[in-house]
This record gives sequence, C-alpha cells and structure tokens, in this order.
Amino acid sequence: MDSQTFALNCTKLVEVYGREIDRALRIDAEKHENLVIKMRKVRRELETCHGPRVHGLIQSASEVATELRNARQWLKEGRATNSGDMPIWFVVVCAEPVVKALIRQRNRDEFSLANLHGELAESSGYAREYLISCAKFARHQIESLDDAMHWLKSLQETSVERPSGAA
Repeated sequence: MDSQTFALNCTKLVEVYGREIDRALRIDAEKHENLVIKMRKVRRELETCHGPRVHGLIQSASEVATELRNARQWLKEGRATNSGDMPIWFVVVCAEPVVKALIRQRNRDEFSLANLHGELAESSGYAREYLISCAKFARHQIESLDDAMHWLKSLQETSVERPSGAA
C-alpha cells in the first residue's frame, strides 16, 4: 500500500471508530489501574506480616495501564487534528495494545449481551422493550469493535511503500 493510502486509512479509522476505541481504552486502562491499587493494598498487608515481596505483577499491570493511557492520548490527538501524522502514529505506535484492549472490551460486551438476553427472556412490557433496545445497542458496540479491530490489524500488518521520489 502506498503511504498516502495508508495515511488516509489511518485517518479514517480514527475518525470512524475513534469513540468506540476510546471507550475500550478508557475502560481497560481503568480496570488495570484498579487492579494495581488492589495489588498494592495486598502487597502492603503481606509486607506488614511477612516482609518484602516481589513487585513484578504490580509493575506489569501498571505498564499496561500506562500503555493504554498513552494510546488514548495519541487517539485523542489524532481525533482532534483529523489529519496529519497523528492518526498514523496512533496506528503504528499503539496498534498492538489497542487491539488487545479491543478484544478484552469485546469479550466484556459479549458477556453483557448474553446477560441481557437472559433478562430479556424473563421480561415483558416496557422492561422488555428497554432490554431489546439495550441489546441492539450492545450488538452495535460489538460490531463496531470487530470492525475497528479488523481494520487496525490490517493496517498493522500492511507494508507501506515509500513514494518513488523519496530518499
């Protein structure tokens, strides 16, 4: 793919699916940050009783949260400019952690949709109508995440050709 087409695809990805990607990154980053807080509390309790312990798990969860926050910032800048190099950098630099976050969010959304279907079977009247609209929205979110994931993976795996006049 030539560099101009790649740039257009990156910009369009950020434009079309930016809101869904941002939601997934925000939720996933918050989950990792909450995990770090819980793990630090447990570590303090263990250290009080048993002395120093290994910090590897906390550092790993903290690094993932930081990676997701950084990706979210790149996405925000890419959406704000809506052109230029920011969407390209978002795809090139952040694709791997973003795809992982989208997969995790898709799984959470699938679980929520399954719960909605369970509640839907037991409901009637206005509650049923409300649950149907919630299920449609959840299905739309899942489809958007699937599309964004597919597009992002495709861009991540694409080899970009330099323009013929570039050195």
